[in-house]
Amino acid sequence: MDIKAWLEENGMSEHWEKFESNKIDEDTLKSMTENDLKDIGIDALGDRKTLIAGINRLSGASSSGSEGSDVMTGVIIGGVIGAIIGFGGCMIADNRGNTSLATIGGLLGATLGAVLGAIIKK
Repeated sequence: MDIKAWLEENGMSEHWEKFESNKIDEDTLKSMTENDLKDIGIDALGDRKTLIAGINRLSGASSSGSEGSDVMTGVIIGGVIGAIIGFGGCMIADNRGNTSLATIGGLLGATLGAVLGAIIKK
């Protein structure tokens, strides 16, 4: 990745020398905080905010949102598994004539499955 071109894209090319003299590469850039930007001499708050927004976009683009996607996949998978388990509990409770217990069992099963799925995917 060309840091100079990235700075130009974000309207911050005047800070190129600060990034170059501090040997900021792509990995370092992606992990930079507002304090890091201060440390390398970017004093203007507006410039730091603009750069942080650009870094966040860069980091988000590089991970393609996969972490959030993985958690959501876990929630969906867990929810489906929970719903199946809950449905089984519903059928047992309903066969015994307790429809309110069947409904509660189904909701609890789906909710528990979704939570467990999210935890597993993290």
